[in-house]
This record gives sequence, C-alpha cells and structure tokens, in this order.
Amino acid sequence: MQDPSAARQIFNIVNSFQSLRVDAPLTDAFYPLFSLRLALEQATMKSLTELHFHQLTVPGLLGLRWGGFDAFVDATWMGKTFWRGITSLRVGMTTDWLKWAYQEIYHETNTEQRRRMKKERDIYRQGIQILHDWFFHFSLVDNMRQLCFEWVGATGPNPFLLDDEVAKEKGSDWFSAPGITWKGVQEVWLGGVYVDTSDVTTLKLRFDGLEKLMVWEELSESIIFGTVRSMGGRDWLDIDLTDDFQRPIDVRMPEKLRKPLGLGEPIGLEGPVELKEIFDDGGDSMLCPFILRL
Repeated sequence: MQDPSAARQIFNIVNSFQSLRVDAPLTDAFYPLFSLRLALEQATMKSLTELHFHQLTVPGLLGLRWGGFDAFVDATWMGKTFWRGITSLRVGMTTDWLKWAYQEIYHETNTEQRRRMKKERDIYRQGIQILHDWFFHFSLVDNMRQLCFEWVGATGPNPFLLDDEVAKEKGSDWFSAPGITWKGVQEVWLGGVYVDTSDVTTLKLRFDGLEKLMVWEELSESIIFGTVRSMGGRDWLDIDLTDDFQRPIDVRMPEKLRKPLGLGEPIGLEGPVELKEIFDDGGDSMLCPFILRL
C-alpha cells in the first residue's frame, strides 16, 4: 500500500482550508484514493467541511469507503469524526461501467465471451451496490447539508434512489438494500439524471427537511414546475417542492426516454458541466489533483 504519510503532513500544514477538490485518476484509482482517505482521517483538518470528488471511478470509490465492515481498513473513531464533519459533498462520477447494465449473457454460446460478459455485468452490479452503500454511510452524518451528484459524459440512474431504480428493473435477485433516508440535508443537485414527478415525490419523502432540489431542465419531466436558472453554461431547474403535481400531463410535450439503470444518452460535445464552476466562490479552498503517487 502507498504510504499516506506525505499527504497527511501536507494536510496538517494547510489545516485551515474549508474545501478540498480531488481530481481522481481514471486508471489505477484505488490505491491513490485509499491513501488519500487514510491521510484525511489521520490529519487534523477541523475546518474542512466541503469535499468535491471529480471523475470518480468504481475502483476509486471502493478506496473511499469508510464505514462499517465494508471498508478497507475500517475508519478509527478519529476517521469517522472527520467524515461526520462534512457538510457538503459533491461527486462527479464516470459512466463507462454503466454500459454493462443490460448484458444478455444467457444467449451467448461462446464460453470465453460468456465469461467476459458475466464479469462485466458483475462489475456493473457491484458498482451500483458500492455507490448505494457509500451514500448510506453519509446519510448517518448529522451535519450534512448539501449533496451534489453529476454523471460525467452521459446520463445515468438517480444515485439517491438506486433501490427504487433497481426495483423497476426487477433486480431484487442481486440488490436488496433498503432505501436511504436523510436528515438535515437541505440542498440536492442532480446532473445527468432523468427526473420525473415520481422521483421528486420520493426524494421529498427520503430527504426530511429538503429545501432545494436542482436538476438539469432538459432532463426533467415536462409537467415539473420550477424556476430555470442558468449556471455553469447549463439551465438548471429549481423545482417547486410545494407542487403536488395534481394536474393532467400535456400530451403535446412528449416525455424524454428514460434509461434508469444503464448508460444513457451522451451529454453532448461540450462535455459535462462541472459543479465546481457553479460553487467556486473564490474562498479558502484547495485544489488537490491526486494523480501524483501518494
């Protein structure tokens, strides 16, 4: 394992920073992010309350697991204290692994090809389970106030309703985790996620105290009302959470195709809108491109 002591020393020196942005490596991401996790848990960064992980992969996310019996080296009580001090979590996650969601392996007669397809499908299923589990542990953080998630490169499933999405695809044979409920979270931002009225209703039930729900206007169901705000080069819909959607659907506005669990439509040639462009207020922050070997 790569020694996290160097990063820990850096964090101890710059312990006055309030936010940390990590540009995760796209390949061989586990050990760098695992070392980063250990360094953060062991450093004395009491003022750090905002974390932004950009271009996370499934192996990278695996290295960042910190709760319960599922983490590599379970976080000590000091480590859990660090994670439970986070008030804002922003995540940009890659979508390449979602393309294996609908692998039809049972009609494949070639043994090698069938073995490969099964492995790819298992990677997808494990990725969904790991993401759901990671957010579950953050739901136990009493101080969490803002959650932002964006699929990078293409559309993907709602990360806060994965149990609901899997149920729609009749995936209970491989995913049986209960839904996650949150207390204290006031803002939720969703990028690259199709959102309809049932999603909004469920999110309002899951997030006790939710005050703001922001989604891409182009990926929202046509009957969802709210205020459109242009930020970071894209139109965001600030959804009216008092709306009960008790009105007929306008059939003249065809609903967008939903691909809830698999890889969806490409986001466009302009690329993803990085949440940092919206939230960067020029305050005390630290850019941490952990491509370096920790």
